[in-house]
Amino acid sequence: MWFNEYKNRVTNDGEIALTPIMGLFGGMSAGCFSTLGNNPFDVVKVSDLLLLLPSTIIVAVFGDADNF
Repeated sequence: MWFNEYKNRVTNDGEIALTPIMGLFGGMSAGCFSTLGNNPFDVVKVSDLLLLLPSTIIVAVFGDADNF
């Protein structure tokens, strides 16, 4: 999505050839935007998983709370 739009704007819709440096910059910027967009959601998923992990270990080791 981002790289295609970048390429169209930089090459004036294909009139100018895309140089390797321009392609590298477009790919790097696409990767940065992807990381900035996905990273907050990955942090939320991992933190939720870490909150559930101790209870999962307790149940796996000791069984249900009904067994106490």
